[in-house]
Amino acid sequence: MIEINLLPGKKKKAAPGAGFKLALPDFQGLIASIKNPWLLVASLASVIVVGGGLLLFITQSTRLRVLNGRLADVQAEKRRFDAVTGGANVAPGSAGATSAPTATDSAGAPQVRVWITGSTVDIQAYTTFLRQLAASPWLTDVTPATTSTVIEADRPVTAFNVAVRFRVADSVYMRTVPMTQSAR
Repeated sequence: MIEINLLPGKKKKAAPGAGFKLALPDFQGLIASIKNPWLLVASLASVIVVGGGLLLFITQSTRLRVLNGRLADVQAEKRRFDAVTGGANVAPGSAGATSAPTATDSAGAPQVRVWITGSTVDIQAYTTFLRQLAASPWLTDVTPATTSTVIEADRPVTAFNVAVRFRVADSVYMRTVPMTQSAR
């Protein structure tokens, strides 16, 4: 059957669901309805400035937090190395050794700094040695100063230098015995 529309201006609606239609807003009508365009421009500029400032603040504070963490790590490492190589803590006989006054402990006794130099073929033995030194009640501030691999008798050997401080241990670790004994 053929239909002919004899009434001009009236159009037949398409069947619903016949296709997807995307309708965009009428920008010309929207722009024509704005009474003060400078207010709109100023509002958009302020939103951009505030958003940019907020984004800059967030990125810079995150960067500052990361850098403060790295600074704390570097300062701790510097304190550790200063304890090993700085000032009066230089190994005797080395180029930077001076005769600076020695520090005293809480009892007023001078602190004794000891440098241990050795070599080993087993790096695990070296780490065990460091742990045992650190566990000693007589030694404090166990700090490995230098470690290097050298060749001795055609074998790689780990040469090391360890700095420690001697202190008098707690009385729990001390045992007293008489100097003289009676003979029976």
